[in-house]
Amino acid sequence: MDNLNRMKSVILGLGLVLLLSKPNSLVAQISNDDSFVVVIDPGHGGKDPGAMAFGAKEKDLVLSMSKKIATELKNHEGIQVILTRHTDKFIELWRRAQIANEIKRSDNKAGADLFISVHCDAIRNPSIQGAHAFVMGTHVSKRNYEVAKHENSVVFLEDGYEENYPGFNPNDPQTVIALFDVQQDYLNKSIRAAKFIHDRIEFDLKRKVRNIKQAGFLVLHQTNVPSVLFEAGFLTNSNDASYLKSVKGQKEIAKAVADAIVDYRDWVNSNTLVPEDDLRLNTAEIEDYSKGESYRIQLVVSNVDRSPYDSYFKELSPISKESYNHLIRYYYGMTRSLNQAKRYKNDAISRGFKGAGIVKFIDGKRTNEWQ
Repeated sequence: MDNLNRMKSVILGLGLVLLLSKPNSLVAQISNDDSFVVVIDPGHGGKDPGAMAFGAKEKDLVLSMSKKIATELKNHEGIQVILTRHTDKFIELWRRAQIANEIKRSDNKAGADLFISVHCDAIRNPSIQGAHAFVMGTHVSKRNYEVAKHENSVVFLEDGYEENYPGFNPNDPQTVIALFDVQQDYLNKSIRAAKFIHDRIEFDLKRKVRNIKQAGFLVLHQTNVPSVLFEAGFLTNSNDASYLKSVKGQKEIAKAVADAIVDYRDWVNSNTLVPEDDLRLNTAEIEDYSKGESYRIQLVVSNVDRSPYDSYFKELSPISKESYNHLIRYYYGMTRSLNQAKRYKNDAISRGFKGAGIVKFIDGKRTNEWQ
């Protein structure tokens, strides 16, 4: 076995080792088995201040925003929220993940439905701004790796980190790459959750968002649930910093993220998740949209048969398709709301699908209405 494969074996076993060996297990009992459980993780804390610029500390801002997200979600029935920290406290990365992984329901189902770690970014170039989200994956660029390296370096502040993360070195790209396989099963859901957050911030708040990226974050690797690391903006940019420090900005970000979580919950409950190996999806297979009016975004008509997860779709999800005169129509999104369909359309156009249009369906069948 070469060194990389050996390292992968060590890292892939790490999550199980941590969950089985750690004392003081942080297990939350959920009162309602039918609840959608969200774990909000305010990054950093205590002796780890995170990014600092323009008189602000990341650990303070993300704690304030996370509490406001939780408050917003209390307005939605059927959602239960757990914060990994409520005060300025340092919490190890493995403990944050453990909270999400070990939630218990009376039906023995374990694990949260979604984990979101809230952060603020920083970079040397003060002109760079905008919110953006990361999901677990290999660092596909130097910048992604540097962000993950910075966030992962907090392990050096943890007592006994050598035992807690055996074989892991934040400064070694190979060990970061090895993290990716564990979260692969949750990748599509994680991307969808990140996408809802981006949509709400871009279209509801009219604020700049950057592309969703994949990177090797240890806190995401440790979770056995769909997970997103959300950077609310750049503290090194004066405009972003001013907005994130303001009560108005924090409330707006919190509401946008909370609304995105509700969007994600509704998407999960609608059973529209497309199996990767099912390349014959058609409208009849989507039971929740077989009655009444609904909308989809037609992206393109092509003679090329693509997987819904093909990089061609530029992280748009869910993708469905149907046969048409020996060709294939590809659709993005599914919604009963015309306003939501318009957001989907704008999103598709911004990602290069200039001919995207809204198609109306009635009882699961396409109509001639197009806009």
